[in-house]
Amino acid sequence: VTCGIECREKLCREGPPNHQMCNYCHRKPKRPSSNQCSGLCEENAKTACLLCKSQPKFRRTYLCGKPCQKIIARWSPYLILEAPRGHVTYNMVEQRFIENWKYSGTASRPPIRKIYKIIMAKAFFEQYQEYMKRVGNEQHAYHGTTKAPQCTLGTLQNAQLCSNNLCSLCSILRTSFKASYAKSYTAFGAGIYTSTASNKAYNYTESGRGAMIVSTVALGKVFNVSAFAEVKSCPVGFNSIVFDRGINGSLNETVVYDDDAIRPVYLIFF
Repeated sequence: VTCGIECREKLCREGPPNHQMCNYCHRKPKRPSSNQCSGLCEENAKTACLLCKSQPKFRRTYLCGKPCQKIIARWSPYLILEAPRGHVTYNMVEQRFIENWKYSGTASRPPIRKIYKIIMAKAFFEQYQEYMKRVGNEQHAYHGTTKAPQCTLGTLQNAQLCSNNLCSLCSILRTSFKASYAKSYTAFGAGIYTSTASNKAYNYTESGRGAMIVSTVALGKVFNVSAFAEVKSCPVGFNSIVFDRGINGSLNETVVYDDDAIRPVYLIFF
């Protein structure tokens, strides 16, 4: 649908020039109550590249090919791309969130409003991959956080990080997690705290006013504990601490102590 990489980059940055046209093929008008022109384009959009949204993504990746990869490289080091409702990426993240909501009480599971794919510089992610190859035991975990009152990330069509250094959300997205920012008086010392239970992480989003970060975590050799403050740092010979408290791990605490043990991969807004 574009003549070259410059036109494609403009499409990715500004969107289609005519918003009445199908956002997949860009050739025909949208159908009522749809962003696409036909059932075929609706199906194609479910597996479309998250950047250009006009070509099928390549296998398990989120982009279609080299042109969009080059654009991403220009826009890095940090970027988030919205996964539209109905897209395979949206469905996958939502399903995991539901399956990992382990709270058995009366609190209802909040509906998801938006999901984004988090993009970081290739070299930055490679540091995690090297660490993961060394220690293994990769899992996904959740981290709930707040955002500054004036931060508009996730509202309307805004996918831009705010410039407030006190915004916890944008600071994490800009640099990933930093164990050096953690407080030593926390339950298991100065580490990076996550949970495999989405309900536990949601407790830190200010009732959904903040956001939830889905991260890939290399746990390596796990030191399991049975009480808070049982240890105040990661014991020698281990790479992480897990406190699997609550019914069915509904209040799970998963802690790593190396910055390269974790990278944010998806972002959920409520």
